[in-house]
Amino acid sequence: WAWKGIRPLPAPRAYVLTDMSSDGTWAAVADIVANAVLIFKKGPSGWVLHSQVQVPAKLPLDQFARSVCISGSVLMVGGVVEQLVRPPDGDPITAASGRVWCYTLQSNAWKLAKTLSHAEGGTFVNGQAYGALLADQGNHLFVQSIHNDPTMTDPYGNPLREHFAIDVYDRGFHLLTRLVPGNQQGGC
Repeated sequence: WAWKGIRPLPAPRAYVLTDMSSDGTWAAVADIVANAVLIFKKGPSGWVLHSQVQVPAKLPLDQFARSVCISGSVLMVGGVVEQLVRPPDGDPITAASGRVWCYTLQSNAWKLAKTLSHAEGGTFVNGQAYGALLADQGNHLFVQSIHNDPTMTDPYGNPLREHFAIDVYDRGFHLLTRLVPGNQQGGC
């Protein structure tokens, strides 16, 4: 690790860092291979490894720690969950759906508070992108989402079945609104 003030990590191994976030006091580093997030805290002599958050329940092909956002006492970790779904007009298929695992800092430990998914904000879609990007600003948490709108078309007039949106949550992980094309304000 070349960051000034960060002590070496405990065990030598290959790290595959996919994302990182810092609020000045805390820093979170996502490692998709280890299915873990390393959490550092800034102390008087530099950054120190505080803890590690791992995937709550590992399922085959899951990708925990694809994205991460840390802010104060809130940590969000994005990933992909493989699941068997039955579309209304077909046989069961394996679909990948994004998830966001939400943690809060309680008694100096990061505890899982809630798991968010696209289904919370609408019907299920094969939405691997849900949670691929995470951000925070003030009292709001932002999660990349998917929006279905049969009236949307691409520049050539072809229907767009799925397109990106941003789900806006409060710091208690309650969905406030979904920002979609034509709804830039969203009512927050």
